[in-house]
Amino acid sequence: MRQAQTMLAKDGAVVLDRFGQMKSHPATVTERDSRAQMLMALRQLNLDLEPRNAHPGRPSGS
Repeated sequence: MRQAQTMLAKDGAVVLDRFGQMKSHPATVTERDSRAQMLMALRQLNLDLEPRNAHPGRPSGS
């Protein structure tokens, strides 16, 4: 995922094919799929991904 992000930062999300037509960079698919797999794995671990409350006290809500 990180390599694909680096490639996209360097090359951009769109590249020219051999006919000079614009198409999406192949690394966009790799980055998207890798990110989805990482998020699915984190969900399966049942980790609490919400940020902690910035101030002390009881949380508000119902």
